[in-house]
Amino acid sequence: MLSVPIALAFVPLVLALALRSRHYAALAARVALGWLRDRLSAAPREHRALQYLLAHAVPGDPRHVLLTLDQWSRRCEHLSCVGPDKGRVVERVLSARSPRRVLELGTSCGYGAVLLARALPPGARLLTVERDPQRAAMAEKVIRLAGFNESTVELIVGPSEEVIPQLRPRHGLDAADFVLMEHGKRCYERDLRLLERLRLLAPGATVLADHVLFPGAPRFLRYARSCGRFRCRLHRATLEYFHGIPDGIAELRYTGGEQSGNGAGTRREEGKSMRATGRERVGKGVRA
Repeated sequence: MLSVPIALAFVPLVLALALRSRHYAALAARVALGWLRDRLSAAPREHRALQYLLAHAVPGDPRHVLLTLDQWSRRCEHLSCVGPDKGRVVERVLSARSPRRVLELGTSCGYGAVLLARALPPGARLLTVERDPQRAAMAEKVIRLAGFNESTVELIVGPSEEVIPQLRPRHGLDAADFVLMEHGKRCYERDLRLLERLRLLAPGATVLADHVLFPGAPRFLRYARSCGRFRCRLHRATLEYFHGIPDGIAELRYTGGEQSGNGAGTRREEGKSMRATGRERVGKGVRA
């Protein structure tokens, strides 16, 4: 039997675990409640959030649009997005880099696109990719409500592994200076490799990846740190709207783009990549 002093020594650990589990339980409850409302209501969560936004946000004011989404996520239902705390990290890095060609993978509700667009330098362009048509429809309205037109923010609907090979020929993206990943965490590594293979990362490009600690992207982090083509930094933060759950944003600086190929070589790489990603979809069934 444990002695009293030994048992007392474990009390702080037990209390810490109980406190932490409380935050995870609260997150699970809010996600479950949202799922239940989706099943019982004719309107999906994205539609409910959009109705709240249209009723409370100031059109043409991106800051107020983001604040209204924050308010809805705290008071009503959880929206998975970069959120205000990690959003400040994104804005700080974006402002330091002043990129002209920006790519976002995982538009979701449009929060990240508005955050990026309002911090872009004049003349810069954002391409944002969302695989789910229902989320894309909401995001389109959110982006336009914030005051950004298609010449500044172009929303592309489709799986990332199919859209990425079309970014250069169909959407005019020669190479991205800045990439924000917010889509499926299992897709992070695959899509980073694809961007490299197609030479869609400009020399010195910055790649930010959200939610690398929760729910986590260990394979992506392992690849980025070991491949030798990125300088890596982890910005520790907390999960959006749940300050008791640790999370973080990975910041990668691309150092492997010094050598550039000719146009024919790039086109050959695109063809190989499209065939390769097709085999990946058949073999793995993982889509962003």
